[in-house]
Amino acid sequence: MKRTTPHVLALLLAVLAFACGSSQRAGEDAPSGPGPIPASAKSGPPVVVGTVLEAASGQPVAGATVTGPNGATAETDADGRFRLKGLSAGDGGTLKAVGPAGLEGQVKLRPLAGGRLEVVLHLR
Repeated sequence: MKRTTPHVLALLLAVLAFACGSSQRAGEDAPSGPGPIPASAKSGPPVVVGTVLEAASGQPVAGATVTGPNGATAETDADGRFRLKGLSAGDGGTLKAVGPAGLEGQVKLRPLAGGRLEVVLHLR
């Protein structure tokens, strides 16, 4: 039986570590999932995305108007989802949603950094 030298073992371990690291990096670009926010999601202009729900029922609210810093606005889709663009790093203040039935909800935003921020607004 042939003996494996320490150099060959070290090389094999390095290749294995690289392969595992490459697999982790490839998963970082995935749009969702558990774990830390990847660095790529923290760069670029700020974008606030989220869901508007009716507080009493927990159901999504379609057709709600969402208003953010500097007058940025978006309308929710059939699933209550929205995407607020046109924001700048450092923008902060109140994010407000008004549903078609007149129910309202709001959340305070800290000054935004680059990348995506996910929020949920409950209308009351």
